[in-house]
Amino acid sequence: MGACIFNKTVNRLINAKFYRNVLKISQGTIIGQLIAAIAAPVILRLYTPEEYAVLGIYMSLLGITAVPAMLRYESAIPICPDDIKAVNVFFLAQIIAFVISIFCVVLLLVGKGVASIYLHIHKLLPYIWIIPLGMFLSANYLLLVNWSIRQENYQAIAKTKITQSIGMVLFQIALGLAKIGPIGLLLGHVIGQSGGISTLVKPCMKFFRSSVSTVNVKSLTNVLNEYRRFPLFSMPASLLEAIGSNVPILFFASIYSSEVVGWITFVQRIICIPIYMLAGSIAQVYFGELAKARYAEPEMLEVILLRRIKHLAFIGLLFVVVATALGSYFIPIIFGKNWNNASTCLIIMSPMILSAFISSPFGSTLDILQRQDLHLIRDIIRFSIVVISLLLISYFNLQWLQGLIVWSITGTVCSGVYLLMSFIAVRNFRYFNKMTINS
Repeated sequence: MGACIFNKTVNRLINAKFYRNVLKISQGTIIGQLIAAIAAPVILRLYTPEEYAVLGIYMSLLGITAVPAMLRYESAIPICPDDIKAVNVFFLAQIIAFVISIFCVVLLLVGKGVASIYLHIHKLLPYIWIIPLGMFLSANYLLLVNWSIRQENYQAIAKTKITQSIGMVLFQIALGLAKIGPIGLLLGHVIGQSGGISTLVKPCMKFFRSSVSTVNVKSLTNVLNEYRRFPLFSMPASLLEAIGSNVPILFFASIYSSEVVGWITFVQRIICIPIYMLAGSIAQVYFGELAKARYAEPEMLEVILLRRIKHLAFIGLLFVVVATALGSYFIPIIFGKNWNNASTCLIIMSPMILSAFISSPFGSTLDILQRQDLHLIRDIIRFSIVVISLLLISYFNLQWLQGLIVWSITGTVCSGVYLLMSFIAVRNFRYFNKMTINS
């Protein structure tokens, strides 16, 4: 009976158009992750947990600074009613990314000493220049991904996942063998992030060349104003979200040892990346699906949301149970005794990992329905919960295991808030759409 239900569920997922598109992207993700998984034992024996902690701090800072890179205008590309308007949004976002990256360079040069004192990131200071570089390259990649989503060119996105993994692995191994320290991990991450830009540029260059004449100051100003809710509401909300997600690592770096941060980063990078990349692939297809349904079948939005939540819960639970069971035994054997405590971190973080996988693809629901107000409310609530939990960890002077448990519980609760707000937005949209039709 159980096997029959399992087979039916799997067949339903494979036959659905939505998941065929997810599989197009996930093929690249799976191959890319296989490359990373094969290389991981080598990489983790070339670098220490302390060096991995530097990567964790860098990723946390980049995760925060990358959010305002385009003021969230890139999210408007898939929902533009025509390609001409989408092209203008594309170039507007690119201009903003360049200006903000330059501003970030100046800010880091002036304020890196202050950041070192208050954020305890002195180990990252020699490599601080990598942050604006990583921010600009990742912004351009994200911009092209959003354009590819608009064109439903999921195969091209899949190819970039492979390019990214190969670039990251080769650089991290080569520089690790050279024994130049954590800079090898950082440069490998930058290459991995930006890899695939050329793959995504090629399919759209012909269209961009023919459409560039439509881009002028007036048209840029028009889209700047039309989609102003993204920088006014979505960007602050996303920034709060990024701070809430990344500040815990910076906080742990300030009160616990570098080894602890290295173990947590190991779980996030080696164990979580496959499922988070799958969630990202699902999110990209879900964005395209919901953006079309908003205009064509608005009454189906709630059905789509609930169906995807159910499917993701099935996939996520399967992955987390297997990863936790196998990881506890194999992590010390494959990666060495230095990483033994990472298996403990994995067990503690598993509820947070599962809930994040289920909820994260639906964060774009509020952008698609242009409910940036709810986006802001959602992330204010989430940010407040995270800050309170970190204050409690500090006030009670909790040991690192206790602190990690509090963080895992906090992350699980925040994922619930994510889903609740998406559901409210869909319900309200359906109600007001019905009222408009009846009137």
